[in-house]
Amino acid sequence: MRVAARALLVVVAAAVLSGAAASAAAAKVPAAATAEVVRSYRASVDVDASGQMRIRETIEYVFSGNDHHGIYRDLRTRFTYDPNRSGSDKVRAYPVSDVEVSSPTGAPTDVEVTDTGSITHIRIGNADQKVSGTQTYVISYTVKGAFNRFTTEQTDTDGTVTPPHDELYWNITGDEWDVPIQSAQVEVTAPKPATQVRCFRGERGSTDRCQGTAGATSTFSAQGLAVGQGMSILLAYPLNTVSDVSPIIEDAPVQGLQQLFRISPFSLGLGALILAGVGGGMAWLVRRRGRDSIYTGLTPGLLPVSGQATQEAVVTSHPKDVAVQFTPPKGMRPGEIGTLIDEVANPVDVTATIIDLAVRGFLRIEEITNDKGTKVKDWRLVVVLPAPQEELLPYELELMQALFKGRNEVELKGELRNTFAKDLKATQNELYREVTGRGWFRGNPQSVRGLYRGIGIALMVVGFAMVWLGGLAVVNLLPIAGALFLSGLVVLVLSGRMPARTAAGSAVLMQARGFQRYLETAEADQIRFEEGQDVFSRYLPYAIIFGVADRWARIFDELARSGAAVTQPTWYVGHTPTWSYLALGSSMDSFETTSNSSLVSTPSSSGSSGFGGGGGFSGGGGGGGGGGSW
Repeated sequence: MRVAARALLVVVAAAVLSGAAASAAAAKVPAAATAEVVRSYRASVDVDASGQMRIRETIEYVFSGNDHHGIYRDLRTRFTYDPNRSGSDKVRAYPVSDVEVSSPTGAPTDVEVTDTGSITHIRIGNADQKVSGTQTYVISYTVKGAFNRFTTEQTDTDGTVTPPHDELYWNITGDEWDVPIQSAQVEVTAPKPATQVRCFRGERGSTDRCQGTAGATSTFSAQGLAVGQGMSILLAYPLNTVSDVSPIIEDAPVQGLQQLFRISPFSLGLGALILAGVGGGMAWLVRRRGRDSIYTGLTPGLLPVSGQATQEAVVTSHPKDVAVQFTPPKGMRPGEIGTLIDEVANPVDVTATIIDLAVRGFLRIEEITNDKGTKVKDWRLVVVLPAPQEELLPYELELMQALFKGRNEVELKGELRNTFAKDLKATQNELYREVTGRGWFRGNPQSVRGLYRGIGIALMVVGFAMVWLGGLAVVNLLPIAGALFLSGLVVLVLSGRMPARTAAGSAVLMQARGFQRYLETAEADQIRFEEGQDVFSRYLPYAIIFGVADRWARIFDELARSGAAVTQPTWYVGHTPTWSYLALGSSMDSFETTSNSSLVSTPSSSGSSGFGGGGGFSGGGGGGGGGGSW
């Protein structure tokens, strides 16, 4: 089985590497010398009453050497259209037409326009003539479908309010140029003057600003755009400035498979053998490597004492009926419990860690209200100084550094939304390392899943590519291709079963479930107080992990109403003079929801307003692309 699996992996690797080599050979070659540059990029955009744009680009291009024939200009004209983030097979199109090219410096202006799906490729020049030095090209083209309409006001993170408006959000230069752009200047004229404008520059996602001035003819400028950097412009116009704001939606380009025939018994048999071999191999791996171990002869939840001889066995499941445990497993923090239970470091595990750090005195959570002070609109995380003497674990230190980045305070939605996703990933990676380093898993759960997912995806890609790229030439291999694809799907589906807990991890899991049972079933008269301890706050992060934070708050509210001595937490600062456990529980529910969504959020796709929420970024909106020489 191991020999067969290795042989199959060799075949997959060879096919993938061959495809990669072919792709690399077909890719366009960047400008060879660093001296090659766009000295000046100037664009004028004329918007007519319908919203159609006529764009005129004047590009002053400095060639290196004398072996070039001209330049090319790539215009991104199709983007995935999925406003509800539900998975979509639609694209939003920005059709380009009426392409015209001239050259005041006399460079050849033969034009070849190719629609490659997501990009309209404009190649300018003559293969039989060469150009050198500095040449100027004037490219004119028409674009439809660029405007959006927003009938409600948009509020930016800095408090700027944009009333209902027609909006043009356009990546004018594109950020995929092979050469730097020394100077970029843009003018936009529309039927009515723009009321607000913004200009963004830099790599895709950058919020660095460039110069922009609103008016009957709005102007924008940026200097020193490096390779991979671009310039996006954002303009708000009064409602009904243009008549047509309907997005142009198309089905995603798909090339159908050709007629299938001449399938041999050999390919059918080999396909069945591959599918049976991979399926059987994965079933064997799940049984041998994907099941948890336990200590035999010990009560579930108990760990052997030092020097005690133990035996282990693998199990298909753990007992559901566990003994109640009144405290969390010793030395185990909420994020670790969450990761141990479902083998995944989820955003809620990171949110619970933030609250746990607040409870332990490393930070404070403060509510931020609207202008009237009646509604919570955000939360502020504040570093508490001096910090407690307790040493932070690596994933906690990573989280603190990622949250604050040298600042003393940070706003959850206002500053972390759309910017924290990469930092969240780093914190989750450290959390995986922590639970693996404690000896609770045979291997890093994330790495184990990733390994099998990678194998599954590789098998699916190879199977799909055999039919997609080969067409009728490899039709006899269709059963093999189908078997590879289905085998990859099997591996992909079963990849989540491959992480496995050690016997020690299973024991700690039973302790965690015992504590979970306590939080789920304890009544007010059963709460065990420890002298000098705020039990409510101490266990609240664990209650969030187990999904019982509301119940935990109700229990303590009942205690407070019965006259029991309670302690108001100092780690959470609300906006009202009155305080109760129920109010705090409700606030924690809102904080958890906001935190989970803010930490994972990324900038939205084309079609969203640049004036609301994140406020826009370089590379946002429609348009885009790049250029270079050939």
